[in-house]
Amino acid sequence: MNSDRYYNQAPIKMNQEFARDLLDELLEIYIGFYREYIDAVGDYVHIFALTDSAYAGLLGPE
Repeated sequence: MNSDRYYNQAPIKMNQEFARDLLDELLEIYIGFYREYIDAVGDYVHIFALTDSAYAGLLGPE
């Protein structure tokens, strides 16, 4: 399957205004979450990294 063809036909590509609005909402949620996080641990943490769920499968149950 040609991925360019798939992504060009994806509904989110067809409705770019919806996609931008969705990403704006998600950004506001993430900003709010991490603002609270930094307020809570900022005195103790100097660096933190953001990842996605792609790494979740690499972690064991420990």
